[in-house]
Amino acid sequence: MTWGIVAMLALPLIGIFDEERWTSVHGFMAGIFFGCFMIYGRQLSVALNEVKSQFDENTQKAIDTMYTHVTGIIVTTVLFGVSFAYKGHGGITAIFEWVAVLYYLNFF
Repeated sequence: MTWGIVAMLALPLIGIFDEERWTSVHGFMAGIFFGCFMIYGRQLSVALNEVKSQFDENTQKAIDTMYTHVTGIIVTTVLFGVSFAYKGHGGITAIFEWVAVLYYLNFF
């Protein structure tokens, strides 16, 4: 739960501190958001998967989907991080960033 709260607090700070004027703060907050949300998503999907038999059939399917897609969240986050470390801003890194952002937005 703590990971989710930290991610929730970091997300608006990414927008407040724009990349043009506050590059290091923006990047730090983005790193906190992506990392914490990735951990939170994994913990939540594992916890729900352990007790999914207590839910109705539609909810069980949703839990299965979440449990399956959390691997995609982890992969896109790692690809974004590695690309940023080796290539910096722009290019393929920007593509990985937006794929990760859109994946995160549609995770739940």
